[in-house]
Amino acid sequence: MESFAFVPTEVFDHTKAAMYLPIRKAKRHRIATASKQFEYYGVVGIVGGDSRTVEARHELFDLLEHSIPNSGETITAKITNGRLYAVAVGDNRLLLANTEKVQTNEDIVYRILSIVESTGIDIEQATLKISTDGNATLRNLLDRYIKTVELS
Repeated sequence: MESFAFVPTEVFDHTKAAMYLPIRKAKRHRIATASKQFEYYGVVGIVGGDSRTVEARHELFDLLEHSIPNSGETITAKITNGRLYAVAVGDNRLLLANTEKVQTNEDIVYRILSIVESTGIDIEQATLKISTDGNATLRNLLDRYIKTVELS
């Protein structure tokens, strides 16, 4: 089991990192944690797992690092092993960080549009950067809804 969370820097207590993770209280004492500060966005990323040691690495951490410096509103996503990892940033703030299972291109488009709706990102001005296989069908679907799509 691996879980993650992002916490504002000013409230983060490194001695209680496991309490920020979305896991049951009874399991917190068995979780190893690691954290990484993202000063630009004023948040600390926390990752926790069952192993004795956990690296301060997560796909979402990498995506957030690639969103810096942020110009305007951006959704940065990566699709790997049937999962969509996505971060949304705007006004130099982390708006959303999430991971979900996806199976089809339609799933991916639905999840991206859900991110747009839940964050209030201006779809006309936003940039969407997705790292995935060269998928022309996905690009065509996304181009229907979002003007600036960078697929790599």
